[in-house]
Amino acid sequence: MSTKSLHIAAELKNLAAIRRFIEKTARALGVDPAIVPDLLLAVDEAATNIIVHGYQGQEGPIEVEVEREGDALVIRLRDEAAPFDPTAIPPPDLSLPLEQRSPGGVGIYLMRQCVEQVTHRCTPQGGNELILVKKGVGKMQVKTTIGPVTVLSVTGYVDAATFPQLISEAAQVLDKGHVNLVLDLGGVDYISSGGLIALQTIAGRAASRGGKAVLCCVREQVAKVLKISGFDQRLSIFPDVAAAMASFAGT
Repeated sequence: MSTKSLHIAAELKNLAAIRRFIEKTARALGVDPAIVPDLLLAVDEAATNIIVHGYQGQEGPIEVEVEREGDALVIRLRDEAAPFDPTAIPPPDLSLPLEQRSPGGVGIYLMRQCVEQVTHRCTPQGGNELILVKKGVGKMQVKTTIGPVTVLSVTGYVDAATFPQLISEAAQVLDKGHVNLVLDLGGVDYISSGGLIALQTIAGRAASRGGKAVLCCVREQVAKVLKISGFDQRLSIFPDVAAAMASFAGT
């Protein structure tokens, strides 16, 4: 998937704009909505640290770059402030009573708790690049119910990272001779061109074996993608599982 970037001045008033960028980009890249709050908190704390402790009130830029790498989201924050490695800061002592703690000092800790990996490097220009990695951002699950008509109930995101799994799950069913398939997409919130490849492949393989594959329970956003791509004219789509299974009567 493509990389998206934001270039913005290092000012506290721009934190809201940075959060909006992360939220919008995460949605566009098919990130599980349940994970987005962790991303917002991690990036907000990282950007705040750059603005307050990096530039220390001086003017300067922040670049935020977001990229989907398989089932992980990689966020890179770059600045031109003096070199500073936040990963070298020890975690706060949470066992101390509040009155014995110094104010602040938990931002970096919160950031590190919200993602699986935090790394830092100094850029060739003398600034900093902080890399945040959040894993498991677009999980997909397939539940198979074997019968005269087999139902594959799909949940999650069907995109470039997960569509091979859907093809593999369907292939296992087809290879066992179950050639009539219902793809229940009621749990699918997001589908990309990769997901369309999966649908096309599964339908083709079922047909080549003398069966067919139909869809049901398609949500609004997924239905929109199917319509734009013309898949709604090539695949049979039903409102629910019962109607989809009834379409196989007599086959």
